[in-house]
Amino acid sequence: MNPFINPRKVVMSVLTVIWIANPSYTQTSTPLKPLWEQEFGCGYNMSCSPGAVSFDTADGKLLIIGTSFRPILYSDGKFRLWKIDQNGNITKNIILQDANEVLKANIKTASLVIKGLSISKSGTICTIGNFDNIALSVMTMNRQGNTQIIKTVSGTSLIDDNNFILKKIDLPNDNALLVGRDRQDNGLVVKIDSQGNKMWEKTHDLGQLEFFSDGIAIGDNGDFILAGGSIKHEGESTTMEPLFVWILKCNSEGKIISEKLFSGNPFVRKMPQICQLSSGELILAYDNNTDTILGAGNLRIKAISPDLKTILWEQQVLEDGITASTFKIKAVPNKGFVVAFGVGSADIGIYEYDKTGYK
Repeated sequence: MNPFINPRKVVMSVLTVIWIANPSYTQTSTPLKPLWEQEFGCGYNMSCSPGAVSFDTADGKLLIIGTSFRPILYSDGKFRLWKIDQNGNITKNIILQDANEVLKANIKTASLVIKGLSISKSGTICTIGNFDNIALSVMTMNRQGNTQIIKTVSGTSLIDDNNFILKKIDLPNDNALLVGRDRQDNGLVVKIDSQGNKMWEKTHDLGQLEFFSDGIAIGDNGDFILAGGSIKHEGESTTMEPLFVWILKCNSEGKIISEKLFSGNPFVRKMPQICQLSSGELILAYDNNTDTILGAGNLRIKAISPDLKTILWEQQVLEDGITASTFKIKAVPNKGFVVAFGVGSADIGIYEYDKTGYK
């Protein structure tokens, strides 16, 4: 599955977020039924791709930042902001700026150039991505979509082509973490303020190729959980063993408080994803098939205590022989969680679970 290439799949990604972000969400049967369905485009002979999604609790609207482009040559690339109300009506469709020619190869998959989107209590919209040439930048704007700041992330080495930022994680006080991998193949964590200024930078290493693919803030003091992986890396080749999923709990300064390492396949489209339930348990979605890096996978969900010391339960999501990829996981407030994943080359599966792992 790649929902960002086929424009008809754009609506599927939007629906998933509406279900889990709307406070009035109610539990339904599996698979979930849509509240609404809306297809939208970017103009004549143009395609569009969603990159990051957020929810504005002040007005109950969905925010999507993405790209538009001409699909044959991937030309005329632009960054766009959409706002959608709870009935599926598009209330804003704004061009933020032109995309640099250097980004042409990735413009069709906006998630490769847009790393996160959030909105503060004061109404400032903040997104992280490759807006300024290939450099990682912070773009801020007001609720009307008027750009206020576009600034290269300062005081870091993140503009280095060999660093890869995979996710932006929101923290209290409008701070954020940028996580991924550095040029020495270590797991990278950078804390920035709302203007993109670096507060600190940390790397964590297990002696292989490490990266962080997801994370969540814990509590109100800036502590956080990271999820990622460790892969044996020798020269130009990546071997199949050993493969590990790596989870860390860190304090507000990035110091490791506790960690857990277990066998799993975190490679490419199988990167671990994590969320925290209202009851405190951590839910991890990952692939535990380590027999092959790129082949058939085995999507599993694992419940872990907040201190990372205890595995509470674990179960397989799909029947044997069915491969899932590019999975995402999200907690439902005061309920359980939703797992969304790709099946085959074009289908999307969405399963809802209660906090004990039952559908």
